[in-house]
Amino acid sequence: MSANWLYQAESSDELLQEVLLLEQNWQYVFSIKEIEEQLAAHVAYLKNIDHSELNPTDRFYALLDVIFDELAFSGPGMQTIPESSLANISYCIMHRTGNYLSMSVVLAYLLKQLGFDASIAEVEEQIGLVIKLSNSELIVVDALSGGCEYLISSDDVRDSMTNEIATFAKPIPTDEIVKILLTEQKIFMLEEGFLEEALNCVETLMELLPEDLMNVATEALYYSNSNATNGPKTTLITSLRRVQTIP
Repeated sequence: MSANWLYQAESSDELLQEVLLLEQNWQYVFSIKEIEEQLAAHVAYLKNIDHSELNPTDRFYALLDVIFDELAFSGPGMQTIPESSLANISYCIMHRTGNYLSMSVVLAYLLKQLGFDASIAEVEEQIGLVIKLSNSELIVVDALSGGCEYLISSDDVRDSMTNEIATFAKPIPTDEIVKILLTEQKIFMLEEGFLEEALNCVETLMELLPEDLMNVATEALYYSNSNATNGPKTTLITSLRRVQTIP
């Protein structure tokens, strides 16, 4: 029997739009209008050169080449860019670079606009960008380099191997991806000393996850230190970092 991939792709449109709106609470460089215009320009460029006559696999590889070669999306390489910027979806759209997760989210959105079944999934205990070409074909994309791993199952594959391939990519719910994205940004902003921005991110996380005591403790530390007349900034950063390491 052929493998049936055991998930439906999450809506990358909703995921990206939700995160962009949330980032406006601490990301002040780019407006939503600027970001949406840049995003629309990326999509329009891809649609203009799309080779719709190709088979799905060749069409996908052709579009991926355009994303990395012509639109110039890429990982940061040797550039010295703050981790808080690389983790930021808005920054990734405007500067066409990011970390593995932010790049995966943006690329998933672009590919969805071209009709591909793209999603963020857990692949071998890591987060990856996965393209579902059919019920028996997956492509796992390295979002930083554009490298791909093509996976296929067929009727002549024994059942145990088929089942193993079918569960290779485990879906990550949209709300979980949002939590991971925002938590990464919060930690990086704390590490880099962007304390007010980190607090705004924490307060956003508290609205999304009111049961998460980590964010409550972070906010309490921020206010207790900022209100103290002799509480140096370095002490606040050290305290906040210590909170992040509590299991």
